[in-house]
Amino acid sequence: MERTKTNRRSKHLNALSDDHLNSMRLCKRIRDGIEHKVSTKRIVDYVIFSFERNMKNHLEQEDRLLISLVRTGDHEIKKGKKQQVELIHVINLLRSSAGSTADLLLHFAEILERNIRFEERRLFPYIERNGYPDAFDRAARIITDLHSIKKDEEWQDEFWLQKMAS
Repeated sequence: MERTKTNRRSKHLNALSDDHLNSMRLCKRIRDGIEHKVSTKRIVDYVIFSFERNMKNHLEQEDRLLISLVRTGDHEIKKGKKQQVELIHVINLLRSSAGSTADLLLHFAEILERNIRFEERRLFPYIERNGYPDAFDRAARIITDLHSIKKDEEWQDEFWLQKMAS
């Protein structure tokens, strides 16, 4: 596995780490929107858009390309999968507007942030240490190639910039 000098992580995982950075921005935007008393429908619409356009593919890439490189019964893998299931469950609740939406949005942001920190600090290093090097490099190149495809990610309603309810 080739590693960069500035990052202990394989350079091939940078694309997934960039996804994590964007997802951390999503968490902040959720919190800012709620703090600014923005309509929760606007925030939910953005969260679902972000999930469909970015996070869903990210989770599939982790499952199909990374997690498959190590034994699926490993504790770290089980924990990562459990967090993914929890994220998808909350997304489905947001889609159906079940429960208090502001609380669900904050819960989603909390779960997502926890999952990102777990993956960056524990899961990715674990996969790098325990995965098969040749298979890891092949999977990482596929991830890099998939992320080189440009997507139109324009979201016009920048609710997180508002200071007042609308």
